[in-house]
Amino acid sequence: MAGPRATLSWELIGLDEEMKRLREMGAELEQEVYKVLGEHGKKIREGAKSRVPVSSGRLQRSLKMTRSRRKMYAKIYSKETADCYHAPFIEYGTKHSEARPFLGPAAREDEPDFVADIERIVEEMIRK
Repeated sequence: MAGPRATLSWELIGLDEEMKRLREMGAELEQEVYKVLGEHGKKIREGAKSRVPVSSGRLQRSLKMTRSRRKMYAKIYSKETADCYHAPFIEYGTKHSEARPFLGPAAREDEPDFVADIERIVEEMIRK
């Protein structure tokens, strides 16, 4: 036989409006972050294009940017073709050639601005 129990329950009244606001903030925040991902993705792609070693210009022209709203990411990549497959060899090097990074440095250069923009968006949403 169990001993005496104390039970406590409570109800928060008036929270419906705040919960609605938080849900709306989530959708608006997602939209703003997606926009910032695109802006910074383009900036990083352009930074990489300006750094990539150029002989024929094919690698430079092959650098593309895509982003995903569902997964919330931006991706900069080299669109591989039969004559443009060597981006990783240039970025990371091989046993026969030294690395000549172009994508990593572009991303690192933009990182402080990207973080600042995300922080600004979150702060603005909280102040609303």
